[in-house]
Amino acid sequence: MSTDDRGWSDEEQLVQYLSEFGFGRNEARMYLAALGRPPLRVAELAELANVNRPKAYDALRQLVEKGLFEEDAEQVQGKVAMFKAADPMLVIQRLRYQRALEQADRVQDTTMLVADLFARYYEAPQGDDPFEYVELIRNSDAAWARRDAITAGAEKEVVQARQMTPQGTSPRAGDEVGVREGVSYRAVYESRFLAFPQFMARLADREQRGEQIRFVEAVPLGLTAVDRRKCLLSLNTAGLVSGQGSWVVLEQPALADLLTDAFDRLWDSAEPAPR
Repeated sequence: MSTDDRGWSDEEQLVQYLSEFGFGRNEARMYLAALGRPPLRVAELAELANVNRPKAYDALRQLVEKGLFEEDAEQVQGKVAMFKAADPMLVIQRLRYQRALEQADRVQDTTMLVADLFARYYEAPQGDDPFEYVELIRNSDAAWARRDAITAGAEKEVVQARQMTPQGTSPRAGDEVGVREGVSYRAVYESRFLAFPQFMARLADREQRGEQIRFVEAVPLGLTAVDRRKCLLSLNTAGLVSGQGSWVVLEQPALADLLTDAFDRLWDSAEPAPR
């Protein structure tokens, strides 16, 4: 395909850009060859794109499945099928949507992997050190991942106390933990969470899944405690959802038991969400 008659100064660069968005090289060349042209037969597309015909058929099939090419609906019955490239704006929207889905899947897979790895760690035999496991975390994403890992291994109970986020920021949308049958889940939030529609929209579903949730005016310490043995403590003055901060992960039954007792007192003074 000639670049001069299409007004493109560097076709190879365009192919590279499209490749970064999930196009195969032959798919990218086929799309660029057809862009702005009337419907074409596969043989014509292959010639314009400088792709051999067997590979052109395979590339075209992939493009049609992705919605980036469409068969000409006005072709005469019995004639050879003709195809046209989709509008560039439509292509951009579909590529962005596909990229968002892929990133969401990658985040979910990573979260599950982290939870599995730490669950395996916590199942391993522990030593005789009075503080069997202590770690300081400085990154919020790592802290949330550790929270998910600790709660994934719960056998009896999970308790959480949540402080409100700093002024001008919204609470984390997905604050709930994975609920397992036979495990008790209780959470106390500061009352200011009730002012956020995204948080409230998930509240009924969380309670239906088995979480017990109450509210108090102020939570003195952000924490997650599991089975009176493992804890994640927030050392921040507010409930951070992103960026840098300080959290302590520890596994020391006596201290975890004491913190869970403190949570029980907070729980007794808390109230359910208004209906």
